[in-house]
Amino acid sequence: MPKLLLPRISWIIGLTTCILIASLLLLHPHVGVAEEEQVLLVERHVSGDIAYNAFFDTRSQAVYGGVTYDYLSTRGVEAYIAFSRTASQAIGQRSEGIVPIKVIFSHPLAQGAFEQFAQTYAVEVQSYTIRAVEPNGMRVTISGGPEGGIIVPPHLLKLVTSDITERSATEVKGWIEAVITTTPQNLARMQRDPDVFVTEAAYTLISDAFTAENLARAGATQAAITDIQAQHNRSVQITGPSLYWILEDVGLVPLPVHTQAEM
Repeated sequence: MPKLLLPRISWIIGLTTCILIASLLLLHPHVGVAEEEQVLLVERHVSGDIAYNAFFDTRSQAVYGGVTYDYLSTRGVEAYIAFSRTASQAIGQRSEGIVPIKVIFSHPLAQGAFEQFAQTYAVEVQSYTIRAVEPNGMRVTISGGPEGGIIVPPHLLKLVTSDITERSATEVKGWIEAVITTTPQNLARMQRDPDVFVTEAAYTLISDAFTAENLARAGATQAAITDIQAQHNRSVQITGPSLYWILEDVGLVPLPVHTQAEM
């Protein structure tokens, strides 16, 4: 695997509301919240470099998760990919339940292919990331999500793509990542899909800590427990740049190429 490179600056454009600002949350959620208002539900160290944890914030009545791994080294990235694949296979053997997962595609998917993916695996899409590229090769990250039950709201997609195209002739290449919920059986099927590079299983491992018993013990109200159990009111933060970006840098997925550069 080639030497890892630090990512270049990207645009982050929200399709659902407005420009998304990168969260300050790493392993400790809600920067500035008093320590006594956070309850650690679980903390696991898979290895020296890979760790994940889950928090409950008694003030906001919300849950948060964090994942760290050594994304600056080849060994660290390889270990995280191997961990994610092994954990995903194990989760895929479960007999029931709904599992949250982040899917990393092996190449940018066209809109039709992305929507077909969601239909094939009966997934509920929470959010997604689209890759675009400027004429000079600068990579652009567009973040968005469903609205009103529509996975890709056409008016919002048109608004964003028209804006970046008019301002800098940026080209949209396709969908590269998605945070979803699905069944263990469909997660297992995804592992054999050539369009899927890896599924980040830490999302499920963190979610496993959010049982009604754990949440009640941590001070959650019944309303908060119901909301959290419905896969709402939660946030998972993985340190470092998106995994797809790293995979582009090391040549495991294709780098986007602008058509002007191909001429």
